[in-house]
Amino acid sequence: MRTANPAELREIADLALAMLAFWPSYFARLFEQVEDAVEVEGVGAALTLDFGAGPSAELVPVTWARRPVTGKADGIIGVHHLPYARVTFVLSAPAEAETVQRFALKRTGGNSQTRLGTDVAVGKKTLMMVFVPDRADNLITAPTANFIATHHEGGFEPGSDGVAVMNFAVERPTRMMRLAHPITLGDLQVERFAVRVEDYGDPKRVGEIGENDPRFRKGEILVSRRKGRGSPDLLTRLGRNQIKHCSTLTYDLERSEIRLSCAEQPF
Repeated sequence: MRTANPAELREIADLALAMLAFWPSYFARLFEQVEDAVEVEGVGAALTLDFGAGPSAELVPVTWARRPVTGKADGIIGVHHLPYARVTFVLSAPAEAETVQRFALKRTGGNSQTRLGTDVAVGKKTLMMVFVPDRADNLITAPTANFIATHHEGGFEPGSDGVAVMNFAVERPTRMMRLAHPITLGDLQVERFAVRVEDYGDPKRVGEIGENDPRFRKGEILVSRRKGRGSPDLLTRLGRNQIKHCSTLTYDLERSEIRLSCAEQPF
């Protein structure tokens, strides 16, 4: 294994941010991932890694596959496996009068499918939001879309069909859902999500945004009898369009904190 220099490590981490593609068990084995006729085969093992300062203290799950996980680098790695207490990603040049937003860092999934994100309350549940600037749009599954739509008056925008490219170049059809009542995360107002509409449940409770839909009239609040429904998978991914007004994203593992340095969010 070639030892990467710090610049290369940060470049690789920039592609993954807080997530790894997928993990096998700790023991080397053959695995298969089948998603709508897309099959990915590979092997995995738990290994010690050397980032230039000696072998890692803990075993790190590593997988190999014949199909490239990304076209941007040799592989991807999670922030939590890098030998740094803090990792900062430079997203853009800083703007005047930026403020720093701080979010409690939450780690889920153990070593098998680790994710680093922060929690936000929606209805009576808590959703985990993970920042993924290498993806343009916010992304959720159909069950989560049903849940959010019925709590925040969401609907599909006309003509918003799209495609989300997942790891290993797996493509998933999407539609864009807009919320009449955005989800508030610090100073961020989250109001649009690309929804995976075919491979992970049915977004039947989202519905359509009609012409001159009263839910979206500026300066008006529509009192709705719509009941909150759905069983979300509790995970949302926030893409770069959501934080395009931010210049840096920092994961501070020592303080268990995520920081965003941002100008005022444009509307």
